[in-house]
Amino acid sequence: MYFIFLEQTSEGARELMTAIIEESTDNFIVRDNEKIVAMHSLKKGFIKEKPKQKQRLEDYGFLVGSGTFKHKRNNIIMTLLDASESNMFKNMEPPCKYFYGMLGAVHPKYHGKKVAEAVVIGLIKYCIDEGAKYYCGDNTNDKIANLFCKLPGFEIVDKFYYSDFKIHGTSVINQLVDGSKHTCLCFCDLEKHKNAYLKNV
Repeated sequence: MYFIFLEQTSEGARELMTAIIEESTDNFIVRDNEKIVAMHSLKKGFIKEKPKQKQRLEDYGFLVGSGTFKHKRNNIIMTLLDASESNMFKNMEPPCKYFYGMLGAVHPKYHGKKVAEAVVIGLIKYCIDEGAKYYCGDNTNDKIANLFCKLPGFEIVDKFYYSDFKIHGTSVINQLVDGSKHTCLCFCDLEKHKNAYLKNV
């Protein structure tokens, strides 16, 4: 869901997916017999003290230009995501373990069948079982953010507008094809709301 707003070659998509999977610590795969129909990647973390908050920039051209990906679009995507995660630790009280949702996808033929909802609820229960105090995830479109916010304890704690992401003075994109104009950082205090997931959801 991270790169739906930029055209990708197969090689570019493979480079980005490989990097995300290598960085993840936990991956969920949903199958229909032998066919993979959905997936979600998580990154486990622990903070002893609250990190210094990142400051958003007026222009991200230098960071994109100094990116390590072969394909420029991937440097754009990862820089944008890093900027959108500036307030990721704002609502966390250390020391604490947390999970960060990195990437999620559902095969188009399985849209509208509540597969995404089942995956999200399953991974939240997993995070709770693993002793995580918090879950956060940056969502690139409103539909996914709204899915999370229907669940107990989830709220949008930050937004980053695509029009504010400028490279050498020019906005790369103003909105997605679905009309979404910003990313949404969704957050849940799992310790506070775990009973809702373990008993009622």
